[in-house]
Amino acid sequence: MGDDMKHSEMRKSNSLEVFRAVLNGHNTIQCLIENLNIGHTTIEKICTSLVDKRILSSYKEIKDTCGRPEFKFSLCPSHYSAYIEENEQYFSCILIDANQYAIDRFDKQKFVYSVPLDEVIKRISDTLRQRDDFDAFCRGIFIDCSDESAKYLPSDFTRISKYEFIANAMRNDNEISIFEFPDKCIINVYGNLINTDARVRGIQHVFPNATVYTIKKPFYEEIFASLQRITLKEIENLI
Repeated sequence: MGDDMKHSEMRKSNSLEVFRAVLNGHNTIQCLIENLNIGHTTIEKICTSLVDKRILSSYKEIKDTCGRPEFKFSLCPSHYSAYIEENEQYFSCILIDANQYAIDRFDKQKFVYSVPLDEVIKRISDTLRQRDDFDAFCRGIFIDCSDESAKYLPSDFTRISKYEFIANAMRNDNEISIFEFPDKCIINVYGNLINTDARVRGIQHVFPNATVYTIKKPFYEEIFASLQRITLKEIENLI
């Protein structure tokens, strides 16, 4: 049992190394061999397994005049996460894929034809679940909503505050940083997030070497980047 566990952990560790290396542009077997301390046969097996799991995509490229093809690997873009934002009159939903592209968006109006709030939220959920790729590729559903709406959320909806969502996804656990929003700041102290009403100048008296990230409304660029990072983390959990 102990040896099996060690082999399983080693396979997972090696697979994560290969996956992260491909994300960093090392996209051929030879390139992976040169950059990782993993054997040729093991790398080939890992790449085949990750392609079979639809975590990586592969394609052939003719690399010389002899016509010999070379396999190249890339992140399978089909994985995505959904972000839902509640506004006064409607819910807006956007789907961001693993390459940070918007692949779909839709709105659901509130207070129309006497449709109750719980039914509106159910329709949002149904719209997402009716997608052919939902079961295989949806890595998370995140919603910034009111307390009233939160009462009706399905169990797989994760309620968030966009401020903490962005800071949590963008934080570097190896640094002290300040996320400066228009009306508040969040301090990251080596992975621990602290909300504060203090302004940047005051915080810098305590943390003079902190990296400052200034984030301006409407935050969409940061939200998209956060969704991508969370999607990649969830993909790693599948490895």
